[in-house]
Amino acid sequence: AIGLIQYANENKIKLKIIDTLQSSFPVPSFKDRFYKFMMRMSLLIKYLQRMNIVGVIIFSSSGFSFIEKSILILICRIYDTPSILFLRSGHFFEALNGKLKYVYKIFLKISTVIAVQGTQLKKSLERIKIPAKKILIIPNWVSDERMLKNNQTAEVDGRNSTRPVFVYLGWLVEEKGIIDLINAY
Repeated sequence: AIGLIQYANENKIKLKIIDTLQSSFPVPSFKDRFYKFMMRMSLLIKYLQRMNIVGVIIFSSSGFSFIEKSILILICRIYDTPSILFLRSGHFFEALNGKLKYVYKIFLKISTVIAVQGTQLKKSLERIKIPAKKILIIPNWVSDERMLKNNQTAEVDGRNSTRPVFVYLGWLVEEKGIIDLINAY
C-alpha cells in the first residue's frame, strides 16, 4: 500500500482507501466478518455515489475474501465504474478446481480486468474461459530506497557473527513453512 500511496501522491492522484485487511489467525467469527464487510460495502457505495471515482482496484485472496470482493466489484458494475480485481493468493489455484469453481468462474467475469502475479494463474484463468485480454500480469515488486527510508527497520550486523543471520518477512504461522525453514537450518 505504501508504494501505491506514494505513486498517487507523486502523480497528484486522489486516492481513497478502504482497508479490507482481515486477520486470519485466529479466524474471526462469521458475524465479525459480515459486519466488517457491510461497513466496507457501505463506504464503497458512499464513495461511488458522492465522488467522481474513475476506477477501483480490489485486492483479493480466495475463499470468503474472494466472495466479498466479488460483491464489491458487482457494486462497481452497478455504478458503471471500471474495476481491477488483483488476485493475491496461492490458494486460488485450489479454489479454481474446487467445489465452488463455477461460482468463481461467474464472479471472475464481473470485473473489468483481472490482475495476477504470474503466468501460471493467468493460464489457470484462461482454462476456465476468462479471456486473455482481460488478464493482466503484474509481477511482485520490491520497494525502492525512497520507500524504505520512511520505514523504521532494525539493523542486524551479521558480519562479525559466527552464525548466519536470516531475515524472515511474512506471517509467523505454520502454513507459511517457517517451522520447516527453521528445522532445515
